[in-house]
Amino acid sequence: MRERDRKRECPQNRNSARSPWKDWDTKRHRKAFSSFSHLIESLTAMPLHPSVLWAQRKDLIYLTVEVTDINKPVIEVKPNSFHFKGKGEKEQNEYEAEIEFYAAVDVEKSKQHLTPRNLTMIIYKKEEGFWPKLQKGNKLNFVKVDFSRWKDEDEEDDDGLPDPMGGMDFQSLMAQAGGNMPNMDDLPEDDSDSDDEDEEAKDSKTSKCVKAISKRLD
Repeated sequence: MRERDRKRECPQNRNSARSPWKDWDTKRHRKAFSSFSHLIESLTAMPLHPSVLWAQRKDLIYLTVEVTDINKPVIEVKPNSFHFKGKGEKEQNEYEAEIEFYAAVDVEKSKQHLTPRNLTMIIYKKEEGFWPKLQKGNKLNFVKVDFSRWKDEDEEDDDGLPDPMGGMDFQSLMAQAGGNMPNMDDLPEDDSDSDDEDEEAKDSKTSKCVKAISKRLD
């Protein structure tokens, strides 16, 4: 065997004859993996959107931020927007939400109530009237209807109607009448014969009317 053929068959020589493209591919893969790692880190560092429930009356809106164990909240109510930021839940993840209102609100009248369960906001509208939606612009995926508090415009109008009983208590009326229900034995018995006579009288009148109308038509 020739010397040149021996060098070609040697494993060490085969490894030494490494293609430069292989090194280039390795660097490219490392760079891509590094970029992917940075992307994952940036995504995990971004705040999460909390679920926000909303309902309304003609003069106010209810907002409920559905996050438990809220820590260090930043709550801002502006004439046209609402902003929330804070950590919460068991993992103490960071949450953030920004809502631009459909119409102006009264900042000074607005109230908030923070509990270990959630954050509730009562925000008064600048002008009374029902909004077709909470936000201005496109739909927000993290905003949902609070059906436990929701009332339509006609339902709220019904709440303002006067009591048909005039606020009178039925029990108090019975007490004024002596406090006793009438004895059913003292009531007159139902006379079925009189009912039959009434029905016969009605039938007789009906037949007479029919005969009179037929004579006129003739």
